[in-house]
Amino acid sequence: MQTIQTAKRVTAVLLTAALAACNTPAIQSIRHNTAKTSPTLGPDRNAEIRESNRIVLNRPGSSFTVSGRGTCGGIRVLFGDGTSQEVSPADLATGVQVGHTYTGWGGPKKVTAETVWDCIGRTSIEVTVEPTFQAVGIGAAGVTTACNALPGVPSVRKGSRVTVGDASNGLAKINMGGFVERGIDGSPEVALGPPFRFPFPGLKAHSLVLRINGSNGSSQVEQGGEGKSFVARHTGALELCINDDNLIDNRGAWGVKVEVDERGAEQ
Repeated sequence: MQTIQTAKRVTAVLLTAALAACNTPAIQSIRHNTAKTSPTLGPDRNAEIRESNRIVLNRPGSSFTVSGRGTCGGIRVLFGDGTSQEVSPADLATGVQVGHTYTGWGGPKKVTAETVWDCIGRTSIEVTVEPTFQAVGIGAAGVTTACNALPGVPSVRKGSRVTVGDASNGLAKINMGGFVERGIDGSPEVALGPPFRFPFPGLKAHSLVLRINGSNGSSQVEQGGEGKSFVARHTGALELCINDDNLIDNRGAWGVKVEVDERGAEQ
């Protein structure tokens, strides 16, 4: 008899907890707000709608709606670019709309809505910010330092995937002192150490090299070239480098395409 009563009490406690969970405010979804096209609107208007639905760097107007059950004390939306916004209180039943303008890196982002206090739940979606890559020219004439930071972009965050390619489709080359002409893939040979003066011995001679200098003094060096990809081990400025042992006699330029996928980056 006592065993039956104990079982009933446990069941009652579990039911009470389940009912409480069902009534707790909860984040359930997040969506990128877009307008719908329609055959009745005509091709020009539909083209305008499709254009406005794109998420483009430095263009205001992108927004997200977080929905769910009840009213949270506070929620946070992480936009996938290292920035976030908190809303308090947050009426999830009606839907909470949050706008954002992306700057810095384009490419794939993971946008996340999470609880701050007095509710439960966390959910994410993936979006693409255009343009998805940065194209930059690396001029060789007059260059005296092997590495230079990519201008006009923020640091690469730890966990981001960096991919590089030849923006010129193999047409842009650097003449290495009249000795050889090379694209970003460089020479087949590995750069030698002293007495030679290659800045990155062990990597391909006359090639593109990528370097990330972290704020704590750490440095990550990666071989560049068409389709080369790596994950940043720490946050820091991305530098593009020429692995040549005599920079001052070089001529020409490279065209480099840089893509940064921040979906795996630390928030």
